[in-house]
Amino acid sequence: MIEVVAGVIKHQQAYLVGCRPQGKAHGGQWEFPGGKVGAGETLHQALARELYEELAVHVTALGPCLMTRTEAGLTIHFIAASVSGAPQPLAHSALRWSTPTTLATMKLAPSDAVLVSDVLLPLEAQ
Repeated sequence: MIEVVAGVIKHQQAYLVGCRPQGKAHGGQWEFPGGKVGAGETLHQALARELYEELAVHVTALGPCLMTRTEAGLTIHFIAASVSGAPQPLAHSALRWSTPTTLATMKLAPSDAVLVSDVLLPLEAQ
């Protein structure tokens, strides 16, 4: 089982997602940025490293794990994060800030779609 972290970065009422490059698994689909947990890393260390590598941002705060989901040999931990700096699409073909309602209409990677429908949309409705 491969452990993966994904950063759920919120600014005002929108969340940051990146479009996976064509030719990769789930190419052309939108996802919350992140990646594999390295040997000896905690989830939070891995997320800080991945967000720097993928977006050139620095993590300023980490919140709770909003959801953990296992699929296709991966365990994905979606963790709330705050960052400083302007995100750059270093590992994605595009970046976008979107509300949960808009995210629900986008072509999301499978686990990311579950996070939106089961966690973010209910939070938005509160």
